[in-house]
Amino acid sequence: MISWIIMALALLGGLSVIIAKLPTVLQRPTIGGRVRLVSAAEGLWSYLTRKLSFLMGRIWHFVLEAKDLKPTPLINHQVQKVKQVFKVRIRSSQEESLWMPEVAATLDQPKSSDESNTPHLTAEQMYLNIIKQDPNNKEAYEGLGRLYLQEKHYKEAIETFKFLTRLNPKKDTYWSNLGLSLYSHQDYKDAVWAYEKAIQINGKVPARWVNISLCYEAVHDLPRAIKSLKQAVALDRRNVNYLLMLSDAYTKFDNKVRAEEVLEQVLAIDPTHNHARERLMKIKI
Repeated sequence: MISWIIMALALLGGLSVIIAKLPTVLQRPTIGGRVRLVSAAEGLWSYLTRKLSFLMGRIWHFVLEAKDLKPTPLINHQVQKVKQVFKVRIRSSQEESLWMPEVAATLDQPKSSDESNTPHLTAEQMYLNIIKQDPNNKEAYEGLGRLYLQEKHYKEAIETFKFLTRLNPKKDTYWSNLGLSLYSHQDYKDAVWAYEKAIQINGKVPARWVNISLCYEAVHDLPRAIKSLKQAVALDRRNVNYLLMLSDAYTKFDNKVRAEEVLEQVLAIDPTHNHARERLMKIKI
């Protein structure tokens, strides 16, 4: 209701300004110094159109601000979308772990049928108890594998996800988690193989392409690493983290021209990205 009152008052103010301007519009001389009514009407209509358009725009933004609804720039919109769907953890600094998990690090506690009788069991023991009762319980195995990954027991994680890929070789997340376990254990060639399997089944996950690029880089296959990063960027074009990694890869490949172009893309998305600006300045020197 308040917004409509504000709009009405603003319209009345705008109309008073327009009425005050009418004599100026009507008295515009034409060629030869004469005033023609047709020309005055055309000038008045043009003037009214411009002023009303400007006024309505100002009123609309004022109403949005009054309602705290003023839109914000869609910077990194796709990044947030991917993070929401796949729960991808993006690196925020060079000190963070290189790999990017496709699932959240936090785990749901397993529920055992005899949980009330064994209140002090660890999460691992509870998963193992479920597996003893149901040796083909894929959810329990997957939870156990993720637990091993979280606790950095990479050998156990590898064995768990290898078993899952045998149970269901068409499940892409089993292969990607196996690749993640192998990479974390520094078995880079096998990690490439596992990620290739995951991508063959589902190549629409950007983090998967980023992870396989890290595997390629670890085995010194920089061309394939760059190609994989380009696939990740194609799936998530506004992800500045992926673009920065691609720029780094081009720099390592001694292709400063392409590295510079990618950094320009980052600054086009986020002009305040100081890290990208500093990198660009170093390349140009």
